[in-house]
This record gives sequence, structure tokens and C-alpha cells, in this order.
Amino acid sequence: MKKISPSRAKRSKRAKARDLNTKKSFTLIELIIFMGIFSILIFVLTDIFIGTLNEKNKSEATSTLSQDAKFIISKLQYDIRNANSILSPELGLSDSNLTIVLYGQALTYSSQSGNLVLNDGTANYNLNSAESKISYLNFERIGNPNGKNSIHINIRLESLKKVINIPQIINLETTVGLR
Repeated sequence: MKKISPSRAKRSKRAKARDLNTKKSFTLIELIIFMGIFSILIFVLTDIFIGTLNEKNKSEATSTLSQDAKFIISKLQYDIRNANSILSPELGLSDSNLTIVLYGQALTYSSQSGNLVLNDGTANYNLNSAESKISYLNFERIGNPNGKNSIHINIRLESLKKVINIPQIINLETTVGLR
């Protein structure tokens, strides 16, 4: 058997110690720093993601309300302008129902269960979408007794989709006259 000299034995112990020190590994401090940076990054990305989703929901709610508002006002303006006469409300009065005669047929606009409903005598038609509701509706008949009258319309439209508990609301107010 070969005998190893003491100086050679010391060298081999040093070499082994050096080999152990050069292995790839992490210290506890490095691991804590990594976990801290990683946690901050995850928190920031989650916050950005939640903010993006909230803005998307707000945009959708606003868009739905805007589309409903445009449709309702356009429909009311068309029907009132082309109406033969206004049956209710009476001149100088206001009501939550509007009845007009259009092409010989009586049409009634009213609010029922949060919907703006058009009744043509045979069926009811909702004019707003299922994602919105009518919280206020008022029709006021204005004009001269012997002249063509106008209807002052006041509607409050609310989104049923609340964004961060903030309701989206549009107030519509316009006046439309008979031709």
C-alpha cells in the first residue's frame, strides 16, 4: 500500500474543501432576497391584472348604458315626431306614461319593473337591455292649446353591472315636438 506524505494529505484536504466551496448553491440570505423580490413582483402584477379587469368592466357597463340611451332616445324621437297626436299626458301635466297615436295605432311608453316598455295594444316590448334599468321616467306635455305640442322627456338609466360598488348612471333629458 502506498503511503501518502503529510504535505500531500494537507493538499488533498484543501482541494476537497475548495471543491465543496465552488459548488453552485444559494445562501439563506440570497434565498430571502429572491423571495422578497419575487413576492413584490407577483403583488404588482396581480394589482395590474385586477385594475385592468375593473377598467374592462367599467367600460362594458358604460358602453351598454350608452347604447341603451341612444336607442331609447332615437326610438322616442322617431315615434313622437311622426305621431298623429298625443293622448296622454294632458297639456301642462307630467306623467310616467306617454300615449301617442302613430299611424292610427295607440302606443304607450311606461316603466314596468325597471324596464322602459312599449305597448302597442298587442304586446309589451322592452326598450332597454337586460343589463340596465330605468330608475326614473317622466314625460311632460308642453306647448300651446291649439298648436302642435312637444314632449319633455326625462329618464334616468342605471347599469345593473356595478363596478367596485359604483353604479353607472346616465340622465337623459330632451324635448321632442310633433311635426
